[in-house]
Amino acid sequence: MDSLLTDQSAFRTTTAALISILQKVTILLDTNTYVTVIMLDFNKAFDMVRNSSLAWKLSLLDIPYEIYNWFVEFLSDQKHVTHCVYINASIVQGSGIGPSVYDICSSDQPAIQQHNYLDKLADDTYLIVPSSKRHTFQDELDHISTWAKANHLHTDTLCACSTSIYAFCVLRAHGLTPAALHKVARATTLARLL
Repeated sequence: MDSLLTDQSAFRTTTAALISILQKVTILLDTNTYVTVIMLDFNKAFDMVRNSSLAWKLSLLDIPYEIYNWFVEFLSDQKHVTHCVYINASIVQGSGIGPSVYDICSSDQPAIQQHNYLDKLADDTYLIVPSSKRHTFQDELDHISTWAKANHLHTDTLCACSTSIYAFCVLRAHGLTPAALHKVARATTLARLL
């Protein structure tokens, strides 16, 4: 299961996600003139996860049959408290397994092009595309959109940070020290992401 969740910072900490993103951007800037970072925030992600889709994704994992059955039982026949209605979507927020179950739901959302990356923190997804792969940008967004539709998710917010990152390249080309670049990144791009 660990290999499926390599791009997922899960619900551990925003610091882990930011370190992962910053590391990838820094590495890509060594061989690219700029890097584009797009932040996608899926609206009501926990409420929109279809239980049948999640059960199928769980079946693909190498987990004991008993644990799979327990998950399916946990997800089956949930009832709303104010009115007895069966629901076939939604991960119980506040439950001990809710975050892990959402991680599994998003585990089949990879970048489609080599050298492009997806980093995830809970229901936020960061697409990282180096300048050398700029032509794949729209394909990646289309792939994410298709994945989101198949998983009954949508996003209203898109935050592109390519302008800031291009500015870093210009500043670095003009001799700004790595320490100074780090300060600029914290004041601009990281502030926007946070």
